[in-house]
Parts: sequence; structure tokens; C-alpha cells
Amino acid sequence: RCCHPAIRNELDAFEEKMEAELALRRHRALIPQLEALVAEAPYREQFCAQLVLAISASFAKRARLSRESSASSPVRPLGLCIRVANDLPL
Repeated sequence: RCCHPAIRNELDAFEEKMEAELALRRHRALIPQLEALVAEAPYREQFCAQLVLAISASFAKRARLSRESSASSPVRPLGLCIRVANDLPL
């Protein structure tokens, strides 16, 4: 652990801030900040755990949005295309 109380207090405050931001589901925006905090204080396990959570939640959200957008895309039934083609004059 860091020995200087002021630095320890500052890191504690960052941990709490990151926890609050994660609770607000701002996962993707937090990834760069958490990467910097992990690089600066790799011994702080909470920052590592928060970074893993942010990355995981960000990818899960991206995958869910991708599935939702592909599921809601308009699909033209093949029968409709054939029927329209058959109605066209030659």
C-alpha cells in the first residue's frame, strides 16, 4: 500500500468515484481513466476489478445492441419478391 496518507486518500476517492460512475453505467467512458489508474497504482486491486467490469459491461452492451439492431432490421420474405417479379409485364 501507498505510505503517504494524502495519496492514499486521493486514490480512495478515485475508487469511490469510479464505483459511482460504474453504477451509472458509464462503462465505456471509464475504460481509459481506469487503465490510467491501474497503470499508476497497479497494487490497488479495486481499480483492476473496476477495469475488468467496465470492459466486460462495455462489450456486453455492444453485443446486445448489435443483436438488437440485426433482429429489428427489415427482412423481405422471399415469396414477396417472387410475387412482385411475376406481376411485372414482360
